[in-house]
Amino acid sequence: MRRWLLSMALLLLTAPPVLAVEPVLARVLSVERDRVTLLVQDETASPITVIRAPNELPIEIVPGALVRLWPGATPDAHGVSIGAQFSPLERGNTQMDRTGVRARLMRGAERGAPGRRGGR
Repeated sequence: MRRWLLSMALLLLTAPPVLAVEPVLARVLSVERDRVTLLVQDETASPITVIRAPNELPIEIVPGALVRLWPGATPDAHGVSIGAQFSPLERGNTQMDRTGVRARLMRGAERGAPGRRGGR
């Protein structure tokens, strides 16, 4: 039993990650109503066009912005990539506390005893 556990542990530790897709850095070239054209920073490839629904585009996606790009299928002859996803590299101040945890912690910090700062 121990030998089996040891062999399974070694197998899991030495197995390479399968289908792990790393995001690449890309720059937004143009933003149209339903598509975004991106240029991958580290490659000499041609620009990639990603089709997205107009209501799914974040406000931060403007020409010149840096984004994280998770490549989808290989782009076709026109440079359109199906299944590619991207997100802004830097978000504005509106996304600083997306879960509201910081606001709840700060609200709890104000409830301490008089004259003291409770919770901090």
